[in-house]
Amino acid sequence: MITPALAALLLASTPAPPADHGALLRLRAGDAACALLTPVERSFLDVVLAQARDDAVMAGANEAMLDRYEQAVPSPACSDDALIASAQAHRARLDALAELTRPLLPGRRQAWDVRPPAPAGRPGWRIAQSPASQPAAFGLYEAHGARAPALALRADTPAPHVVLVMRDPARQPAPVDRTLGGLRPAPGADPLSAWGAYAGGEQRFMANARLAPETAEHLAPAGGAPAYGFTFPDEALNALSALTPREGVRIDLLRADGRVMQSVWIEVGAWRAALLLASEADVRAADARAAAQALAAASDPSR
Repeated sequence: MITPALAALLLASTPAPPADHGALLRLRAGDAACALLTPVERSFLDVVLAQARDDAVMAGANEAMLDRYEQAVPSPACSDDALIASAQAHRARLDALAELTRPLLPGRRQAWDVRPPAPAGRPGWRIAQSPASQPAAFGLYEAHGARAPALALRADTPAPHVVLVMRDPARQPAPVDRTLGGLRPAPGADPLSAWGAYAGGEQRFMANARLAPETAEHLAPAGGAPAYGFTFPDEALNALSALTPREGVRIDLLRADGRVMQSVWIEVGAWRAALLLASEADVRAADARAAAQALAAASDPSR
């Protein structure tokens, strides 16, 4: 079944209806046998299937049964009309998303905003998520050709340190529902904290640098308090991509003595899709520049 979260990821502004989970699994099996998709299209299919599986789990499906269902999907013939149509529809959805100037990929509670490259010399977000209740933003920013995961926020009393906390798949292979199906409140009373890891299954990424004040001003949500922020190591991006869409990631703002003064929660949601779309936008922009340069060279009478 296609849920609202998956439909938003699949459709965006595309008028074509999305395929069901079974058709997507048959497409993956067919692609494995017949190499129907490009690497980017295959990555997008993986993202969509991960979201479909996550939706099924949230609807009450047993993960072991899902494993058996996914493994039992037969590979259709390479000439199968339904398989070819499914590949074409999948390609069209990716093309439609990639053509959007600023796609917004909603999760269950918060969304990832995929933005175009910032003007030369000016820092800006490529991918960002802003909690509705806090003047903060987290994501992937770029400045002067460099990129890094970062947090930017506003506060009258800046935190001296910050740490990014999330599940470690090597220690805890799957997220757990820390509310026990709603029987107890989510940690910190934030709904995004419901799915994640127990304390022994977490990993932490300390900020590795502070944002320059002018960069923080560009990245932080509008507000009256001063802006400040931190960057994190690139390993945090890979770790975030290994999580399931339903999980929450906690950012702890620490006092000088290590005590937590505030926590910001981020929803994993469509993070992998956001990364893919940002990368695809970069490829298309580079192709457009190369085509423009080739056209200019061909029309230059001095050559």
